Amino acid sequence: MLNYKNRDISFIVYAIFIMTAFFSARLILMFTNLFKTESMLLIILAVLIIITVFVFLIKYPEAGIVFYVSCLGFLDPPLEAINVPEGMRALPFAIILLFALIIYIGKERKAISFEKVYILPVSILILLIAGLLWSPSPIYGFHKVQAYILYNLFIFLGVTLFRGDKERLNNMVFVSVLLGIIVLISSLISFFIQEPLGVAKRFRFMGFSSLSLARSAGLFTISYLLIARLTDSFRMKALLYGMIPLFLFLIYTTGSRMPAISIFIVFLVYLTLIEKRPLLQKIVFMIVFAVISYGVFLYTPEDPRQRYIALYQGEDIELDYRYSGSRRNVYDIGVQAFLSYPLIGLGTGGFSNYSAVSDNKIYPHNLILEVASEFGVIGLSVIVVFLFFNFVIALKSIFKYREFKKKPLALFFGILTFLLAFLNSMTTGDITDNPMIWFGSALMWTAWKTEELTGEANSER
Repeated sequence: MLNYKNRDISFIVYAIFIMTAFFSARLILMFTNLFKTESMLLIILAVLIIITVFVFLIKYPEAGIVFYVSCLGFLDPPLEAINVPEGMRALPFAIILLFALIIYIGKERKAISFEKVYILPVSILILLIAGLLWSPSPIYGFHKVQAYILYNLFIFLGVTLFRGDKERLNNMVFVSVLLGIIVLISSLISFFIQEPLGVAKRFRFMGFSSLSLARSAGLFTISYLLIARLTDSFRMKALLYGMIPLFLFLIYTTGSRMPAISIFIVFLVYLTLIEKRPLLQKIVFMIVFAVISYGVFLYTPEDPRQRYIALYQGEDIELDYRYSGSRRNVYDIGVQAFLSYPLIGLGTGGFSNYSAVSDNKIYPHNLILEVASEFGVIGLSVIVVFLFFNFVIALKSIFKYREFKKKPLALFFGILTFLLAFLNSMTTGDITDNPMIWFGSALMWTAWKTEELTGEANSER
């Protein structure tokens, strides 16, 4: 068992919570297949799951936030079984988590105030709402507004509620480690069942798409890297480091290139800028990591492996602007849209209408291009300031704690998560499909402020 200083929460508690949710999902699917007309049974099961999850989240709301960011795929099949619409499947868990956070605020007697850090995320929401006024695709635009509130803004505000609560912020890293175990084991079992049958092309699992699974695996890899550095137990350190190649294998099997590239860049940043080791050791670690990564890659199934090889050889369709749907083509369209409507852009969701003439993509697959094309210079300024704000905090933290052997756990988890998510957002998803950016940003700021408060309290003593 891993224990953090002054922690009274064990992984066993979290294991019960997560495994209950997982097996409940499987039970619902099983009973749905057996009793297609027995809606009352499904309702009873759903109520039992809600009660179980709610009881745990009341005590551990921080666990719910990490689950919300990384593991909503577990909830997709059971909610689909009871006919919850696809765009609303996160809502039941979000409502439960909201009540858990409200109870946490009441128990801790936390004062709620409008922090300056909220200005930028709220400004983005205002832009999204205002953009509906001139959008040629208001229905899709309204969906983006809903998704931004349900995922990004909710996560951002939820994490910042834990300002000053260092223990719960650190718990988010430990929760990520546990979730990683659950996702990894269940995914690998599913993969090795599917692969001999020829089912696994770009691997996906339950309600996880290939991309979301790869992103979550990247998040879990970061938590394993940080906890392995924190623990003094050689056996535990070896176990945690030994799990990282398995997560790399999982990422490779999805065929999602940018999540793989992003985790390599994050590892490089961690080793060169954050980790305090002699230069020779760092070089050796880089070589070992590269050799292990390549060895794992060789065991990746043929279809996803060819996607990486094609990208490396410069022959991938995504690099050819002549192909409709390629990243190169959709980036060109995004730039054209920005130059055509430079002041206020196309409006929320307007890119989908603009690109429909020559492409089948509904967003540019680049966060900065998306905001620039749909909100012009005004939106571009907001997102650039938001990103700049986060990178400033990240750099300040790195240089402040560079000489510390054991660094603030939650702070550096937030920094590396933000970097990972930002890199992913440059080629994948849209503003509503990259909630890890807002999670990483909020965790980084909240942990930074918490460290400041802790330092002030210690100096007063």
